[in-house]
Amino acid sequence: SSSSSSSSIQLVRPLDRNGKTVNDRWTTKECELAMTLFRDSVDSVHDAITTQLRRLSGDLLAHQDGLLGCAGLSLCLASFDLHARQALNAQWTLPTLENQPKEQPKEQPKE
Repeated sequence: SSSSSSSSIQLVRPLDRNGKTVNDRWTTKECELAMTLFRDSVDSVHDAITTQLRRLSGDLLAHQDGLLGCAGLSLCLASFDLHARQALNAQWTLPTLENQPKEQPKEQPKE
């Protein structure tokens, strides 16, 4: 009985992701069909994602200068934050400003 069930399984050489036959392996027709459907689905999703990313990059092109400015500002602020954290962790003495007397406004000369 086991020999009759094993003889009904048809083995084929599988295909790799590039569609080339892998000569040192075997698989069933059902498994290879499922893998082909999977690879086709992956290709479709890849194409859809590529299309959407190209559309998005085109939409963002008009905002390129602002985005670059924001990225630069973000880098500066992150550097300040990390520097301050390191200073606190190392228990550095942080500089302070002395209180300066406020200047009295100068009187306007009378005409």
